[in-house]
Amino acid sequence: MPINFLDNVDEESFFERAGVRAILGGVIGMVLFCYMLLRLSDPWIKQNALDNFKEKKLSGRIVLKAIDTFNHYEPYLVIKKRKHSVDRFIWDQVAVGDSVAKVRNVDYFKIIRKDTTITITVQQYKVYIDSIYALR
Repeated sequence: MPINFLDNVDEESFFERAGVRAILGGVIGMVLFCYMLLRLSDPWIKQNALDNFKEKKLSGRIVLKAIDTFNHYEPYLVIKKRKHSVDRFIWDQVAVGDSVAKVRNVDYFKIIRKDTTITITVQQYKVYIDSIYALR
C-alpha cells in the first residue's frame, strides 16, 4: 500500500523537529555573530588604517604603478627597485615619474610633480576611510 504523506497528521511538522530547530538556531546565531563582529570591528579597522598611514615611509621617484593580481588586487608602486603597497586613495593620485615623500610618524604624504606639489593629510585620508566604511 502506498504511503500518502499529505494525509499523515500524526507526524510533527518540519520546523518542529529537534534537529531542524537546532540547525536553524545555529545558522541564525552564526549570522548574528558575524554581523556583530563586522559592526564592532569597524572602529578598530579604521584606526589601524590611520596608524598605518602615519607609520608608512616612502621616498623617491615612482618607476612603476601597478596592481598585484595575485594579492587581492592590491595597488602598489615600485620606487628604487622596491615594491611598496599603497592604499588606492594614494595610488589614484600618483603617476609614473612623480616623486613621493612620506616620513614615518608624520601626518602628511607629499606627491611632487614638475609643476605642483600635492599634500595628502591624515584628515583627508580619514575622510576617505570613513567613506569606504559608510558603504557597508
